[in-house]
Amino acid sequence: MRLVRASMLLSVLLLAGCEMAAELSEMQNKMVRINSDLKNELGVEAQVGWNIHNGTLTQITVLLPADQVKDRSIQQLKEITYPIVMRHFDSPPQVFQLAAVFQGPGE
Repeated sequence: MRLVRASMLLSVLLLAGCEMAAELSEMQNKMVRINSDLKNELGVEAQVGWNIHNGTLTQITVLLPADQVKDRSIQQLKEITYPIVMRHFDSPPQVFQLAAVFQGPGE
């Protein structure tokens, strides 16, 4: 009986792990597509990250190289990046962060 319970528990854990791995893989694929779309639209390499809490997309962060987007306002960049990001999701995140990133000295 213990062996059956242990086997059932292990099966449940493995299924949950597979689902989580599939979701992570799907998110990674979305980020690759978003990065490609942003590169096509802005001509720069963006860094895109996300945060999921209990299955809810809570945050998406887009980091752009400041020296390559300095001629555009943050509002212009938002008007370009937000629709591109949202094209890949069914519902918006709770928070959308957009930042221009400056390289440190010597880089």
